[in-house]
Amino acid sequence: MSARSPGCSAADGCRTRGGQPDVLAATPAGTLAVQSKTRASVPAWRTAAIGQAIRDAITTDLEAVQIVVIAHPSSVVGTRRYAVLEIEQLVRLLSSADPGGGQDGP
Repeated sequence: MSARSPGCSAADGCRTRGGQPDVLAATPAGTLAVQSKTRASVPAWRTAAIGQAIRDAITTDLEAVQIVVIAHPSSVVGTRRYAVLEIEQLVRLLSSADPGGGQDGP
């Protein structure tokens, strides 16, 4: 999986038009449709939550993947939950995904 760059083309799985993912990436776990957003600043509470997840994971298990779940309650669609993790953690998760679903054969 590669980040979108000025040299990224449709042949690389990158999109440049609106209404489509920035990057399509095939993984053992399935295809990812990635939207990348760049902001000059990120809310302090989000940065603090990610920092807390990293600190807590390190004190528990050095190999743990650090994930923050953000819950957004809505009376229309119910609570929607979003996972936030560093891209390196996502790559690590996907590269270790078992395409056989953890089954040891027949």
